[in-house]
Amino acid sequence: MLRSDVCLVCREPPLSSPSTILPPTAISRTPFLNAGHALDHLIMLIFPAAALSMTAEFGLTYAELLPLSLGAFIAFGACSLPAGWLGDRWSLDGMMGVFFIGSGTVCCLTAMAQTPVQLAICLSLLGVFAAIYHPIAPALLVSGTTRRGRVLGINGFFGNFGVASAALTTGVLTDLASWRAAFAAPGAVLILIGLVYIFTITGTRMEAPKLAGNFRTLDFRFGSPSVRTLFIRLFAIILLAGLIFNATTVAMPKLFYERLANLTSSATGVGVFVFGVFLFAGFAQLVAGPLIDRYSEKPVLTALLVLQIPCLALVTFADGWLLAISAAAMMFCVFGQIPVHDAIIARNIAAEYRARAYALRYFVSFGASAAAIPMIAAASGGRMFEELLATLTVLTAIAFVIAVRLPSATQAPLR
Repeated sequence: MLRSDVCLVCREPPLSSPSTILPPTAISRTPFLNAGHALDHLIMLIFPAAALSMTAEFGLTYAELLPLSLGAFIAFGACSLPAGWLGDRWSLDGMMGVFFIGSGTVCCLTAMAQTPVQLAICLSLLGVFAAIYHPIAPALLVSGTTRRGRVLGINGFFGNFGVASAALTTGVLTDLASWRAAFAAPGAVLILIGLVYIFTITGTRMEAPKLAGNFRTLDFRFGSPSVRTLFIRLFAIILLAGLIFNATTVAMPKLFYERLANLTSSATGVGVFVFGVFLFAGFAQLVAGPLIDRYSEKPVLTALLVLQIPCLALVTFADGWLLAISAAAMMFCVFGQIPVHDAIIARNIAAEYRARAYALRYFVSFGASAAAIPMIAAASGGRMFEELLATLTVLTAIAFVIAVRLPSATQAPLR
């Protein structure tokens, strides 16, 4: 896909045509893909929440424990590229099976870690297998449907539900049993779903979608000025969005632990607040998806970014209930941008290249997000979070300026 002489063909049916019904194989995949999205984000956020209760056992502070997950977040981004390539060249369904079984197995191994070194190794392996989901699942979801915004929005909601559930699930399991149970339980669920997926989903490779109706075909080269401009600016936005997303989601339990002390002090209590914030924010994708289908990607993206700036600025200095409310508004904007990025790629990349395109998209996003881990570790004491959040506010403003400059080709769907 990265060769300048590769011709990418985007086929878009007219908006006036009836909604295309997903083929039976795609329909049967959807519950698995949605559940997988929730679990993918949940397992990547277990450790930042569990680390609050692991300090005594490992004899390390939170700031010393958190960097052990750096390898996981690096792998989460870097391994999306080979995962997408394998999905296109081998089997999308096969890669999903590897994701479920592999991630579940490593979660169970992480629950048995006895030393910081073992913990770091297991977390890094977890990032390797968790990286499979994002380049593979969107390619399966958008095949055979004209309502890409809606499909991606619903799937995104499940992903956000996983983000929301991570702190709550981890807190409850830690309070009831231990941090080890917080890893083992999701691991067992992943393995079970993986076995069902393997034995119920048939077919080893998705074909290019065959949609009814007249088509507008655009033939363009990846190295052409218009396409190059689009993707350079889009991936710059994705890079900044990935850093902001990871910094806010990973830091939220610790931020609430410090600034909601007058409201709650238990791991479960902090988890409840984080769950509420992320669950509310998850509805952003259900709102953004239909807006993308009705209007276009650019105005939805710029609106979310411009609203995110004052919300982040407020979170920087807020405490108590004001913090919880402003954090919910901030995360609504952060989460709402995800289906916009995916929809732009789906609109402009032919089906046979999408897994690799999404792999590159998440390589950039999650690769940049790894930089958030040392930033959070350095900001985990006292009011240092103010500097972190102020930095994220500036990065959001930069992303908005770039979004305004997106090429006009993305401003309206093809007709």
